[in-house]
Amino acid sequence: MIDPSSGWVLTANGLSVTRDNGRSWRSAEPPGVAAADVLTVQFADAADGWVVSSSDGVRLTLDRTNDGALTWTHMPLPNGSGSELVEAAYSYFAGSQGWIVVGRGASASTETGTVYVTNDAQHSFVTAPIPAVTRTTFLSSQDWFMPGGSGASSVYATQTGGAVWHRVRLPLPSGASSTIIDAISPDQTSRESNLLAVTLPRPHASGLDGFAVYTTKNGAASFTLNGDVAFGVTSVGTMVVSIPDSSDVIAMADQSNPSGVATYSSSDAGIHFDRTVALAQAGQAALADATQVKSASFVNTQVGWALALFKACFSNGPDGPADCHSIELLFATEDGGSSWSALSAP
Repeated sequence: MIDPSSGWVLTANGLSVTRDNGRSWRSAEPPGVAAADVLTVQFADAADGWVVSSSDGVRLTLDRTNDGALTWTHMPLPNGSGSELVEAAYSYFAGSQGWIVVGRGASASTETGTVYVTNDAQHSFVTAPIPAVTRTTFLSSQDWFMPGGSGASSVYATQTGGAVWHRVRLPLPSGASSTIIDAISPDQTSRESNLLAVTLPRPHASGLDGFAVYTTKNGAASFTLNGDVAFGVTSVGTMVVSIPDSSDVIAMADQSNPSGVATYSSSDAGIHFDRTVALAQAGQAALADATQVKSASFVNTQVGWALALFKACFSNGPDGPADCHSIELLFATEDGGSSWSALSAP
């Protein structure tokens, strides 16, 4: 979601945008860009957006729109080594400043990448190495941070625009049963803020103990624990998070007791959370019946979207293989996750 009525989706058929919260969609991909070649899409608002793509797995291009994807401006990006393959890209623009994080594979390490930086609204770019290919938060032109680090419970941070990186330790919650903190999948945190949400794995077992939210007020030089949520005896396998700004945090967890999807929302930067559970609705597709919530995108603690996976398997007898199929459905909520309605995504 971009705002309470606008948003975008990228499917195998291409990029589409909506201005009525998913009731109707318009095709919006840049001319000549195939959906399979798109590495990342971002919209700062309903008018200003960009698409990073690669048609050959080596060269990168950037398409920018200032009129809500009616027209696009196309430009190539500086190329790295021709033998390296583009793996992923995460980008963020703010006014004239922009950053695109690119991971490259083949002979290169998958743990390192390149950040493309522009300070003149993408008229020119400079490149710098980056220590990990993951969601990078750009607090300013000099202060950046990303989950990870070579040690447990730490992040990479720079206060020099990427010239020098160092590890910053995260304080563990007092009730944490494990000393390991896991970063939440980068494509499941929207927008940028000075907040960081992490999961707390169960020690010596699958599943999650809970999650925690941290904040930085000094350009990622240090982080403070705002609060954490313990799942207790409830079995939780996966969790996704959306952070629309520096005060709202929404976490969605797949739980088994009771069965359903629990939504945890905070409007005070993760200090306090309210919890609601999506309930199944007879005779229609319901978020509560999902096998897994794959991503969430909220614009505030009440209004958001969730992409859910539904998977079913049928046995073909003791000697035959199981027949499995899956579909993905897009849902919307306007009451913080108490109720969800299915959208007809393109």
